[in-house]
Amino acid sequence: PIVVAPSLCTLVPSRARPRGAASDRGPAHMARGGGFGSSGALAMGPRLPGQQQPSRRRSKEQPKEQQPQPQREREWGLQRETRRGSKSTPQHAVAASSSSPPPEDAAAVATAALRSRVLELALEPQGSREVQRALEEARGAEQELIVRELQGHVAKALQSPHANHVLQKAISVMWPSDMFFIIPELLQWGCPSAIAKHPYGCRVLERLMEFFPSEWLTVFITDLLDNIGDLSKHPYGNFVVQHLFEHGTAEQRKHIVRLLCSDLYALSLNQNACGVVDKALTYAAWEDQLELVERMLAHRALLVTMASKRWGFSTAERLLSVARGPSLDEAHRQLMEGMMSLQRTASGRQLLELAVKHRPTSAELGVGGATSGPVKSAKLEDLLLGPSTKSGMNCFGNNGGLHEPKVHRSNGLVQLVRVLD
Repeated sequence: PIVVAPSLCTLVPSRARPRGAASDRGPAHMARGGGFGSSGALAMGPRLPGQQQPSRRRSKEQPKEQQPQPQREREWGLQRETRRGSKSTPQHAVAASSSSPPPEDAAAVATAALRSRVLELALEPQGSREVQRALEEARGAEQELIVRELQGHVAKALQSPHANHVLQKAISVMWPSDMFFIIPELLQWGCPSAIAKHPYGCRVLERLMEFFPSEWLTVFITDLLDNIGDLSKHPYGNFVVQHLFEHGTAEQRKHIVRLLCSDLYALSLNQNACGVVDKALTYAAWEDQLELVERMLAHRALLVTMASKRWGFSTAERLLSVARGPSLDEAHRQLMEGMMSLQRTASGRQLLELAVKHRPTSAELGVGGATSGPVKSAKLEDLLLGPSTKSGMNCFGNNGGLHEPKVHRSNGLVQLVRVLD
């Protein structure tokens, strides 16, 4: 035990007290100023005669001094009280919350702010976003008030890099009957094939195909179908033709496939039209897809050439997924013949790996003398360069040219031939 001398403030050990003996440091000892006070601190000196020990407890009659509260703490406290639904919400918070309008009134206020300025704002970057936001938040008559200011200015909005987004938003969020005025204004500006070749007009045409009834777009569809070959090769028109496959009727898809088959080789080797062929292999009728596969495989070098190009890889992969029976065997045979050419490009090597996965077992391939187990290689590099080649390596040298691999090249080629043919 340790006691503190009242006058010297030095620590001295007290005498030993037997176990169970009563302590002599009771209230009287604490009154003399020794030991620990009520707050747990050391009493560090004598008291003067008649001086009372100051109490550290604040009485109820003595209020605590109001300290200035920081602005951030006041804001946090206000938010906490608002979340808890406390009845002691300050008056200024109640006034602020009561002054905020409901959502429908906010939409009306936003519409009123855009009045007589819709076209002007739509032609600007930030203003275009404000008009689009107002179209999303507004309903019914308020949307009509906004769009009414665009009537008669569709051609100007169509050619603007910012206002064309307002047209697309209006077509997607409003009823087609409220946006019917856009059709005659577009036809007055130019023919549908010219609109499809416009960098911004093609987007508006795509929204019309998505949200407008097909009966209203007969004039547009007829002109587009008459220019399928030209539009398929165009940088912007090919996206409109792809949208026809996605949102058109079965008769329209069949008509497009018939036009594609007339010049399939040139369209498949075109960077823009290759995407149209990919959509045809995806959305056309099943018998039309098989016909396209047979016609494409009739050209010996077409599949290998497409697979060697970055933009043609998707179409070549789609062809492998659609081909069945003899067509699939012919596709694998062409890949085997052009294997050395496919190794020179990343897309070609990736398609070779997919071709290997399409033939998982030797029993399915009908290879004589082969085991019936799966002829699976973890990666194409193991088939081409041998099992000891690292997964991250290819068969290119430092100068980008193709060099002769040294590790199990013959075994890899034999195994690849067995898998592909």
